Amino acid sequence: MPVETADALAMDDIGKSFGSVHALRGVSLTVRRGEIHALLGENGAGKSTLMRILDGVYPAGSYRGTVAIAGRQVALSSPHDARRAGIGYVPQEITVIDHLSVAENIFVGDLGWNWHIPRRLHARAVEFLAANRIDLDAAETVARLGPGQRHLLMIARALAANPTVLILDEPTASLVGDEVGNLFRLIRHLVAGGGCCIYISHRLHEVVELADRATVLRDGKVAARFDRGFTEDLLVEAMLGHRPQAVAAPATGVVGDEALRVERLTVPNPHRPERPLVEDLSFSVHRGEILGLAGLPGSGCCEAVDALYGRLPHTGAVAVAGHPVRLDDPRAARQAGLGLVTAERRRDGLLPNLSVAANISLACLPSVTRRGWMDRGREDALAAGYREQLSIRVPSLAASVLTLSGGNQQKVVLARALAAQPGVLFLNEPTRGVDIGAREEIHALLGVLASRGLALVVVSTDLPELLRLCHRFLVLVDGRMADAFPRAEASEARILRAAAARRMAPA
Repeated sequence: MPVETADALAMDDIGKSFGSVHALRGVSLTVRRGEIHALLGENGAGKSTLMRILDGVYPAGSYRGTVAIAGRQVALSSPHDARRAGIGYVPQEITVIDHLSVAENIFVGDLGWNWHIPRRLHARAVEFLAANRIDLDAAETVARLGPGQRHLLMIARALAANPTVLILDEPTASLVGDEVGNLFRLIRHLVAGGGCCIYISHRLHEVVELADRATVLRDGKVAARFDRGFTEDLLVEAMLGHRPQAVAAPATGVVGDEALRVERLTVPNPHRPERPLVEDLSFSVHRGEILGLAGLPGSGCCEAVDALYGRLPHTGAVAVAGHPVRLDDPRAARQAGLGLVTAERRRDGLLPNLSVAANISLACLPSVTRRGWMDRGREDALAAGYREQLSIRVPSLAASVLTLSGGNQQKVVLARALAAQPGVLFLNEPTRGVDIGAREEIHALLGVLASRGLALVVVSTDLPELLRLCHRFLVLVDGRMADAFPRAEASEARILRAAAARRMAPA
């Protein structure tokens, strides 16, 4: 086939197994030049495995089938081979180098650049960021960036290599507002120039808006293919294999005593002492209640939760179940009856070198040890109980946690938090990067936990998720409370107005 008429990418009859587990079974995927192609499926459907083959993580010879780029069959043996072949991959997990600048991160793979001339490197980055209208400061140290800015940096790094095929895995999970619109503009600019994009997302409204075609995987096989004109309902049904079941909204009203009271919480900003990350924040949450914290990036929601779990220095008064507590570190928070599910499960929620059982038992070691020695029977019994309760799909509790899908990894993080039997559980982006099925299961589970008397505080940039889950809402702007209201008065418009209007007000 002449190169000029070939598809940009053709993966044909791909098969991949891990022992007795068939991750991919005869999957074929073609992506045309100038196309945005959505790749969809529940966690565990095979999307990540297929993309790791294309990215060279699973090298040629470790799978069945063929891969062709621009009409030429290729054997990709490493991510470096994939970059040279024109593949740009932005994974769901944030992978940046904290101690380097934005400019250095963008061109970190460009070994031919004169790294010993920082001025030229900075100028090149400034020009690239301006040309692509990416709102990042080339001189900023990456350690100071928030999750959304870090994800934009990863996308910028991939675009700087001028890829023919750009793979974006949950690219908007950390983005909000104008950042999302700017990303869509960048994608459309790429495909208008003859490139193509494989877009992986569980936010189906984005897929319907962006994608020219879609391929849906289920259980390692192609379940459906769609051209333009598909709907969210069609995609969901193809992903699940059945029509989704509605999840009941949480019951209204406070069902128990006060579980947590926070008075004048202030979290200092180590870089700008005059502008605290959180300032004079006061609120309470009761047993059986789900409280939602909403705000734009930099609003202070994440920092408030991290401070209350002892991960950030802070001032103010905190009482748990009516008893004053000091939360100097996470151990003190756990002892006080607080639990946390972090936003970045790969970075600080999981121990990748340990098994599923070990990850679950980590927060309650005294209950699974005997005379200082690990009791594997107790540990397995504990983990098996949470595997059943949370429907964690794993062939063995002894398996590495990295072998699990994103949704099941999130359930492991949740299981570990619950294993410590907290009275108050903080959840930061509880369904980020998980599929529709796992999302529904986690939502239902949170409702069950609240009905059993657990107090939940949920931070999420996904406003429909907050509106679906929560009984009350607090909106934070620049570390201060901008609005507070019950479920009956809640709407996306009210949250966005509170978050945006106050943010633009003079300091």
